[in-house]
Amino acid sequence: MRRLPLALIVILLLSILSGCKNGYEQQMVYDYLEDKYGETFEYSSPWGNSLYGDHELFVTCDSLDSPIYVVVKDYRENTRTFHDNYVAVMYEEQTEQFMRDCIGEFFSDFHLYYDTPFEPCEDNLNKQSTFEEYISDQTYVMHISVAVPIDSIKNREQILKMAEKLGSYGTRFRLMFSAQEI
Repeated sequence: MRRLPLALIVILLLSILSGCKNGYEQQMVYDYLEDKYGETFEYSSPWGNSLYGDHELFVTCDSLDSPIYVVVKDYRENTRTFHDNYVAVMYEEQTEQFMRDCIGEFFSDFHLYYDTPFEPCEDNLNKQSTFEEYISDQTYVMHISVAVPIDSIKNREQILKMAEKLGSYGTRFRLMFSAQEI
């Protein structure tokens, strides 16, 4: 019977200690982001699994509408590094408009499905980075889905030229293209 209370105390102590460490790690994330972007961030939610050496989470800030994805590589080591998708979130609307403009040159009626990439941007990108610098970042792949009416496709070259236009800055992307009744 004495083992049960002792086991509960050990579990409680481990929970408290791991919670303190987690708060310390979150503070390191806030410090990194505040130094890089010059604004205050708040914890939003965890992401993924932190058992294998990386810690992933979402944070928010007042200047952006969507949460920012942050990954701390090797967070259990003193060599940890921080990576984020702040610039991707910052240019979210402009990226979607760029895609709409590119597709609109070739198809007047279409549906675009696009989500801001979770993958971190290049470390050298920051709040002062231009849209062109961001859109030419090749560290991640943009996932783009386009649906057009079947009768709007003239030939294969039309689709290839649209894809070339989307990749005009060197952007890496995966294009899912479908012709259907809209």
